[in-house]
Amino acid sequence: MLNNAPTLGKSHQTWQSNEINPLIWPSPQSIGVMNAQRWLETAKISHRYGVTKSLADSSAYTNEFVQKALDSLKNIDTKGLGWKPKVVSLVGRGQ
Repeated sequence: MLNNAPTLGKSHQTWQSNEINPLIWPSPQSIGVMNAQRWLETAKISHRYGVTKSLADSSAYTNEFVQKALDSLKNIDTKGLGWKPKVVSLVGRGQ
């Protein structure tokens, strides 16, 4: 992300990533695993507000493939239980 011609400097992009990470970590079921209850709530809200024409059912997603990937990872904290935000010092002028 930080090496591919970013518009903002490294300190700003690091800060942005640091702000987004709390939306991901911790991930009690492991990263990438869909929580069935939250999925249903999202499906209901999407249908209620006309985003979808009909209420999607649970066959619209699967955890099968992400679970296979997670099973292949050894000694990696896929739940982010040890994650803590970094201290980021911003450099002026978007650097």
